[in-house]
Amino acid sequence: MRGDDLVSVSVGPSGEAVALWAESADAGGLLTSDVHLGPLTRPVGVRAVLHTPDPCHTVEIPDYRFRFPTVQSMPGGAFLLVGKRVPRRGDDVPSNAIVYDAIGQPIAEGLLGDGIKHVQTTASGQVWVGYSDEGVYGNLGWGNGPGTEPIGAPGLIRYTPELTSDWEFSNTRHGLPPVDDCYALNVISETAWCCYDSGFPLVKIRDETVRAWRNEVQRVIGIAVHQGHVGLYDGQRLTIAHRASDQLAIEHKYDVALPNGDPPPPNSKTISRASAIHIFAGRSWYRTDLAEHLT
Repeated sequence: MRGDDLVSVSVGPSGEAVALWAESADAGGLLTSDVHLGPLTRPVGVRAVLHTPDPCHTVEIPDYRFRFPTVQSMPGGAFLLVGKRVPRRGDDVPSNAIVYDAIGQPIAEGLLGDGIKHVQTTASGQVWVGYSDEGVYGNLGWGNGPGTEPIGAPGLIRYTPELTSDWEFSNTRHGLPPVDDCYALNVISETAWCCYDSGFPLVKIRDETVRAWRNEVQRVIGIAVHQGHVGLYDGQRLTIAHRASDQLAIEHKYDVALPNGDPPPPNSKTISRASAIHIFAGRSWYRTDLAEHLT
């Protein structure tokens, strides 16, 4: 709407952009640089919108209150809104995730923890959350003693549509290094792919079965998957590899540029879905598809 600022944008299960908009006077409070602040003292109105790339579905939410928001689409025209930072002050920890139905009414609420880096939903409403190092090891009161273990300690958690945890990554159970920081996540149908520090293995989780491939590309922030190939994006280059028995075999490397020839700006946002890597720079939406590189 006229006068709105773009607060947050992500990519949904079908490759649609999922954006959160708010009036300029309210947007600043949602994106304050002070991570120690809790929920807004005064709820504000926001608009969750699907873009394909034209706006095709909007839900007005009059009383949103989480700072540092991200948004994903849910079944039936609903939206999931998550505040990525949530301070812990004693035992009084507010929720930081709400599912709103197609008319903007809350239908589920939960606490997903602090230090959230990625949120991706599936067509069935499952919610995958990848955590940063602050979410894994603790910050803002998390990890400061008994009973304050960070919710994101596993590094990757799957939640139900009702926002309760139903699967957690365990490196010891699967013989992998621990997740220090979930750098990249790509949820395709009901299967999740991730690359994480330490070591940046490529990990696939399907039906709670975990498989991993060794990988020499470091600091991967985007993963595209097409048949037996993957594209690994580190912010500058797209490395295409195929999945061998337990190691990624590199085939090609490409420098990534926008249509005008410039590299993506440092403050752009990268999101992976299916065979595509999406880059958002301000209100511009760019996309490269691994399937097209392999034709």
